[in-house]
Parts: sequence; structure tokens; C-alpha cells
Amino acid sequence: MKTSTDTDKIIPAYIKAEHEVGAVKKTASNPHFRSKYANLEAVMEACSEALDKNGLAIWQSITEEGDRMITRLYHTSGQWMEGYTPLIIAKNDMQGLGSAYTYARRYGLMALMGIAPEDDDGNAASATIIPLPVKKAEPKKVEVAHVEEAKSILLEAKQISDAKELDWFLKKNAQRIADIREASTVTHEYLQQRIDERRQEINKEIKNA
Repeated sequence: MKTSTDTDKIIPAYIKAEHEVGAVKKTASNPHFRSKYANLEAVMEACSEALDKNGLAIWQSITEEGDRMITRLYHTSGQWMEGYTPLIIAKNDMQGLGSAYTYARRYGLMALMGIAPEDDDGNAASATIIPLPVKKAEPKKVEVAHVEEAKSILLEAKQISDAKELDWFLKKNAQRIADIREASTVTHEYLQQRIDERRQEINKEIKNA
């Protein structure tokens, strides 16, 4: 994943939006598997309100090489973050190309917004289906818990006014921070940035004392 130089505004907005994403409705049918799945329209519909509410917007395009789909998340501040989805075209015609584009857009958006499908219509884009792990209802609560844990760590860090004490605090809470990184790289990155800012504040306070 790539991001703009500054991410102090987009990351908090992203964290809020990720946990406000609505349920993805399975409105399309896959006759090959005789099952229902969430198409691109349904995924975008599930995300649109959460994105709008937090000043975010999605932009998608193909790389110059034509081998990957870019899914970029923009914030009203101009900050951004993006991910890539490989394009695998099974049929060498416009139908195969269009199917691969739609498939890549759908999966790029779901990956960026933390949405996992329960089934797949990908046989149109690829002859080989690789099932993705199913995201159950509980992990959403776990992610929210780690956001709260990050807030708790930051609150404690703000009470520290000595650089050495801050280092000791981080070492003492290394496992808590590692758990946050495992649950959400975005939340972990936000936590690290805020801790670095607190370290700079401490150094500035000492310099001006």
C-alpha cells in the first residue's frame, strides 16, 4: 500500500469509515455456482455513505503497464492512500477484459475498506477460483477493540513528559502495540505517528525549558 506524505487526516477518517461500512447485499446471481454474490454496485453502495460522511472518495484506474487496478482513497484534505489488484484476463477479448476490470475494481474496493466476500463470481475473470478467507461478524468487534486500545495507549503516552520514560513505556507495552499491528496496520500506523508526535513535543518542551 502507498500513501501521501502526510496521513494525519486521512487515517482517522479511514478508521471511522471502515467501521461504519454497511452490510453488503448479495444481489447478483452466479449460475456457474448457483449462488448469490455481492457485485460491484452492491459493494459501492455499502461504502458510499461511510465514505461521504467522513470526507472520503474512491478513485480507480489501470496502471500504465495495464497489469494492475489502482484503488485510491482520497480525503478532502488532499491526502490519499492506495492499493493494487492484479488483472488476470482469462479470455483474450473485450468481454474477458471487462470482466477482469470489474472483478479487480470490486476486490480492490473490498480490500481497501476491509470487506470480505462469502462467495465469488470470479469464474468469468479467471478459470481458477482461489477462495478468500471468510470474514465473520466477530472480527469487526475485535478491530473496534484495538482502536480503543490504541486510544488508551495514546492517552497514557500524553501523560508522559520525559523521553526516557516514554521509551520505557513503549517497551513495557510492546505486546499491546504488536497486537494492534496484527489487527490493523492502519490503526498501528496512526498510533505510531501520534507517538512520534508526542516524542517531538517532549523534546521541544525540554529544549524550551
